[in-house]
Amino acid sequence: MGTVWLIILAIVFEAAGISALLADFAAPYHLPGYLLGHASASLLFSLLLWQHMPQRYRYPRKRAAFFLFIIQFFIPFIGSIGLSTGLMLALHLPRKRAHLLWDEIDDPDLPYRPSEVNTQPLYSQGGLTQVLREASSTEKRIKAVMASKQMSNRDSVAILQQALKDTSDDVRLLAYAMLDEKEKVISDQIKNAQKMLAQAKTANNQLEIIAQQKLLAGHYWEMAYLGLAQGGVKTHFLRMASENCQSVLAHTRDAGILRLLGRIHLENSQPEAAEESLLEAIKQGLPRHQVLPYLAETAWLQRNFHAVKKLLAELSNNPQPVHPTLQGVLQYWL
Repeated sequence: MGTVWLIILAIVFEAAGISALLADFAAPYHLPGYLLGHASASLLFSLLLWQHMPQRYRYPRKRAAFFLFIIQFFIPFIGSIGLSTGLMLALHLPRKRAHLLWDEIDDPDLPYRPSEVNTQPLYSQGGLTQVLREASSTEKRIKAVMASKQMSNRDSVAILQQALKDTSDDVRLLAYAMLDEKEKVISDQIKNAQKMLAQAKTANNQLEIIAQQKLLAGHYWEMAYLGLAQGGVKTHFLRMASENCQSVLAHTRDAGILRLLGRIHLENSQPEAAEESLLEAIKQGLPRHQVLPYLAETAWLQRNFHAVKKLLAELSNNPQPVHPTLQGVLQYWL
């Protein structure tokens, strides 16, 4: 049936219903007659509107048709006009499009720059330190604190700790919140590892016990290494890291844990113990180039400068790439 005929037939049914409602005869059938005519008109209008709806709005078919019918049935006359007008306007009025496809904008100030273009941080620790120390604008110092997010954790912690001494409350509060967030992440990891360790001890699962002690040693070390703990708290974390390393080494001579223990000894200014652990890590299969920087540090603490130069020369001759932070050290000594 064509669109015109559907419209005519729907209007006829609607008119018949209104006539029945206003008729002088058969008073008990006024309302049923009107409802029958109005329902038929609403059904035909729903079918008509459904056919002209965009394809993606037609399905599910029953729900779409029922929605159109309900609106028209419970809003007599006005419902059909409103739906028809809205649908026709939406289908035939052109969508506004912007004529300007692009626009030039100035380069944003730090830290709002894309960090995907380079694997290196966009801002050095010294540069941000200078901004925090010398910039008179509070906004610039806040942006410097935000820019520390692009740096390594250890460098960013140093920046944030300096920001805690800023004269502006906004800078200090932002730095404190970011430091607290970093500390909370590691603290949660420590709590989770302690919980898993307790469960493993209850189940007498030796492999799981060793695994959780390794995690605890790493988390305690990270808290001290990043500088999130200072003074007596740092000493406590280093002691806990050392104890967990010793517990692991009592069951297995893990090369990674031996290297970690050596670094803990270095942090505690114990070069002899550090050297012993690091050499043992090499014996247990750890690649020598991963230990050479720490062995050079133990030699320097013992004032054995000849050994420092020899170890760094060996490191520079290794085919493995050297960490960028060691480039300056190698240039100085070699």
